[in-house]
Amino acid sequence: MQLLYHINLGQGPLESGSKIIAPLKRLAPRDTRAAQGIDGWDRCEGPQSGYSEQVYYAEPLGSEDQWTEAMLCNADESIGYSVLFDQSTLPVVNFWKNTGALQDGYVVGIEPATGFPNTKTFEHQHHRTVPLQGGESQSFRLKLQPHGTKSQVALAKHRIESLQTQPCSIEKQPAPGWSPEAS
Repeated sequence: MQLLYHINLGQGPLESGSKIIAPLKRLAPRDTRAAQGIDGWDRCEGPQSGYSEQVYYAEPLGSEDQWTEAMLCNADESIGYSVLFDQSTLPVVNFWKNTGALQDGYVVGIEPATGFPNTKTFEHQHHRTVPLQGGESQSFRLKLQPHGTKSQVALAKHRIESLQTQPCSIEKQPAPGWSPEAS
C-alpha cells in the first residue's frame, strides 16, 4: 500500500512571501518544471494565472522519538500552520506548490507520506510501499496545528530549527531513485 496525506493550505498562511519551514536532510524537485524553481522551493508567490505546479520530494530530519514538523507561515510570520508527523511510518514529505489564480485553487500542500507520489510500480521498486497481509493493519500518526499569533509561529519555527542538525542537501535536478524522470 501507499499513503500520502494531501494537506492543502490556502489564503491566510499562504500569500506572496509565505515560507515553508521544515527540517530536511535532502530535497529534490520531482521534475524539470520543479527544477526551474529549486532556488525558491521554500518561498511562495502570490496567485498567478496559468501557474503550473511544482512538487518537491524531501527526506525530513526528526527528533529521537521520530517526530518531525513542517510549517507554512505567512510573510511576516504572524500566522502559520504546522503538520507534525511520525517518521517511523511516514518517512518522507512532499511539498506541492500550486500557486495558481485564486479561482483555480491557490494552495500549497504539505504531504507526509510513505513514499513519493509516483506510480506504485516505481515506488515498490525503491522499497517505499508498505506490505500488508490480509487482516493486518498499520497505524499512521500526524497532528495538524494552526498558529494564530507571531509567538506561536516563532515557537514552531524554533522547534523546527532545533531539528535541523545538519545542512540540507538540495538537488538541482530530479534525483535518481526518487523521480522516474531521473531514472
